[in-house]
Amino acid sequence: MNHQPDCLLCHATNLVTVGENPDFSGKDVVRCRNCGFMFTHPIPTNEELAAVYQADYRNIRKESPDDGYRRFMAERAEAQSRFIHEGIGERDDWRNRLVMDIGCGAGLLLRKYESCGAQVVGFEPDLVMGGEARANLSGGAKVHVSLFQPELLEGARADLICMSHVLEHIGDPVEFLRGLKSVLHPKGAIFIEVPAETRGGVWEQCARSACGLMHLVYFTPESMENAARLAGMKVLSIQCFGPNRWFNTVVHARCGLLWRRVLYYPLRALEKLSLANCLVSKVFGNANSIAMLHYPNPRGTDLRCLLSPADP
Repeated sequence: MNHQPDCLLCHATNLVTVGENPDFSGKDVVRCRNCGFMFTHPIPTNEELAAVYQADYRNIRKESPDDGYRRFMAERAEAQSRFIHEGIGERDDWRNRLVMDIGCGAGLLLRKYESCGAQVVGFEPDLVMGGEARANLSGGAKVHVSLFQPELLEGARADLICMSHVLEHIGDPVEFLRGLKSVLHPKGAIFIEVPAETRGGVWEQCARSACGLMHLVYFTPESMENAARLAGMKVLSIQCFGPNRWFNTVVHARCGLLWRRVLYYPLRALEKLSLANCLVSKVFGNANSIAMLHYPNPRGTDLRCLLSPADP
């Protein structure tokens, strides 16, 4: 490290190195001993981020809007909208309201709100996904193929802001949330979905050089609540979901917890034999393993939360 950094949340200097961030050479992942928050230091510059995303992200992730991807995103949008509905209750009337999705992907979450009468705006920096979002929405929807630019809202305030697997790519999440609060209606809400991280899980990512995640910060439910509070927000609802992390996420046999390593090759073999979906369907009552991503679990692999401006 170039110098001892401050924690991005509590500003303590009692930090420990977890490992090198696999996607950013020379950048470490550090953990605050005081509050437990984990983040990349030093934060890559905008130029470094642009170079990595343009050169590596799509090649590594291999995401494309094919039928499987569309089905996955449609199921996720359904689960996300259900979570939002349960969190905001009586305010769930979207006619003539403004819904914004930052990193909107194929636009399928926006499409659900557009069908309920909402005005929708999406921001998607990926050219392919931006084009897919425009194809999935009506001509009245605005999809900006760019990073989030608040000036493009032309002074409008959003009633709902959505971010799915975006905040973990932001170098200063507290400042970013403060910026979102400035374009949010006073009675509006922010929906966030991020990976639910653990200290051991992040160490394993670093130890096995798991390239392609491009994460800059790593959230637990506690650190998400801390970030929201520092940004002047309150938590309406927060939940881990998806398959149980300890039994359904395994690491390569070279590193990680021993009993999770020994599952690596057997599960890879099951995948090759196309048995995984059959086993999942027997347990979860669904023929598609995507359903596991929406199965509530207190130690699940992902985290959803709903925020609103804190009372003055």
